[in-house]
Amino acid sequence: MQVRSICEDREGNIWIGTYEGGLNKLDKKTGLFSYYTLDFKEFLMTNKTEVTGIIENEDGSFWVSTVGNGLIKFFKDGKYINYTHNFFETNSKYRSTFLSKDKKGLLWIGYPNGIICVFNPKTEKFSQIKLGSSGIDKAFVDEIHYIVEDQYENKWIAVRHSGVYRIDAITNKITKLPVETADKNSLSDRDAKVLCLGDNNLLWIGTTNGFNRYDIKRKTFKHYFY
Repeated sequence: MQVRSICEDREGNIWIGTYEGGLNKLDKKTGLFSYYTLDFKEFLMTNKTEVTGIIENEDGSFWVSTVGNGLIKFFKDGKYINYTHNFFETNSKYRSTFLSKDKKGLLWIGYPNGIICVFNPKTEKFSQIKLGSSGIDKAFVDEIHYIVEDQYENKWIAVRHSGVYRIDAITNKITKLPVETADKNSLSDRDAKVLCLGDNNLLWIGTTNGFNRYDIKRKTFKHYFY
């Protein structure tokens, strides 16, 4: 079974999101697994639900992003609330690829085609950001791989075959890190896979071809190959 996401809750249980295997829980004290069937009447993907993200809430419930069934608020007794939205007119509808939560409590959900949906749990409303219509990339933008938030609440987004984007927290302006593989002061590869914010304004970027350190303040790169 292919694992897509992992979350350790405050009680020490491990929640595991899988590819076509739904949501699973490992009780570390007993070593026993529990499987939660997500049976959706509208989309009916009972035994094939792909879980791409899991985030625990303060009340012990979870936000769960899926492929095919939208966003779910899941409770430990097995009950859930399903949130769906109709931003898409193609087969990419509801196919989330990544889930994160920002400092304001908003959920950022990545999708194919460079689309991000922002969900406000207080209002239960979705808004949409499309990287491909930002004026930077009029060409096709691929699926969202990773989203992180820096200390100034700017968002950094790793995108398959498209590099790394930044959304300014104040202006909402979208910019993009340079991708010139022959240039040392640029991303080493367009296929950005994972992001990690470190100390001293450093953004670590994993790509298909090399590991990158980006100094946010100085706007400089250092490449590591292995």
